[in-house]
Amino acid sequence: MPSIKFSTLLFCLFLLYFHSVQVQPTVLSLDEAKSSGIDISQLDEQYPAATSFNPKEGVFRDDQSEFLIEYQKLLRKIGIDLYRAGIEWGENTMFVHRIYFSEDGSVGYFLFGTSSEEIDNDIIRDYLIELSREYSFPIESETKFRQCATAPMRVGI
Repeated sequence: MPSIKFSTLLFCLFLLYFHSVQVQPTVLSLDEAKSSGIDISQLDEQYPAATSFNPKEGVFRDDQSEFLIEYQKLLRKIGIDLYRAGIEWGENTMFVHRIYFSEDGSVGYFLFGTSSEEIDNDIIRDYLIELSREYSFPIESETKFRQCATAPMRVGI
């Protein structure tokens, strides 16, 4: 009988450990992703585009406007938070990003870059790591999806 209790305890501890281990999102600059061997074309195959210019394509083809509203909210949040963290967006600074989401809206990969060499990628990376751990895109999907763009970031958003 004691062996049954021990095995039950062991099983419960395993379940507790398993549930406490979360998959961490991968957050890298585009240069770091390239040098670490991440194949963006493979990621793009695994994560279909969220939207498309072709109205018959894209994961959110039926809800593109709702998707774009939520996506713009995310970009605005990123811009404001990074500005508050000390990132000084230049007059024409562009924020390049490739965000890969799971079906539940959690971030799997967040690859980024900027058009300015004066911006500290460490600050951006640290912020995006925290954001990616906590953030979930508010619209779920039946499949993984990606949103990639080059967006202007404004001074003092």
